[in-house]
Amino acid sequence: MILTGNNNIDIGNPGSFTDDNIIRIGYGQTSVYITGSLILSNSLRQTGMVRLGSETGAADPGYPDPNGMVVRRVASLFSTASNIVARTDVLTLERDGSNGGLLIRWSASPGFCAVSATGVTTAGAVLGFHYAISDPVSTGTATVFNNAQSVAHYDIAFGNTYVEWHTTHVVLDRYDNDNYIVGTVTSSYNQ
Repeated sequence: MILTGNNNIDIGNPGSFTDDNIIRIGYGQTSVYITGSLILSNSLRQTGMVRLGSETGAADPGYPDPNGMVVRRVASLFSTASNIVARTDVLTLERDGSNGGLLIRWSASPGFCAVSATGVTTAGAVLGFHYAISDPVSTGTATVFNNAQSVAHYDIAFGNTYVEWHTTHVVLDRYDNDNYIVGTVTSSYNQ
């Protein structure tokens, strides 16, 4: 164990004299195994793959994703047209310039992509949306929900399902007809 900087713990790592309140374990490892419970009181940032669960409960354990997984909060506080809410490598979920409208935008030759969405209106009605993007040569857009539909809860999944790490899922909410849309994004593409 080496102690450097201020209030640091460095085990198998040279550490840095400029660190304050940092724990560094190991240098250049590709895996960390923790038994028991991991309790974090602040935040965890991880680059690369994060696997939760044993991956042994199904015949197909899924694709090995070299890019990892992103799970984070998302807030779209401005309804400005083209304001990006979430993305994949070839698709973006964007505001349409209204309080509640969202659209999907694709780049040229995006591959075979799909967009599926469910929305719950302020009156409690459930709306559905599905759109297949069949590798168009040029860029384009499709309206997922428009402002007149008064959607207050959005559940939207989109991406290229033929390429294992190119999908994104957002769950968003807004109050009545307000323009703030907030929620979470889970994606295999770095947001």
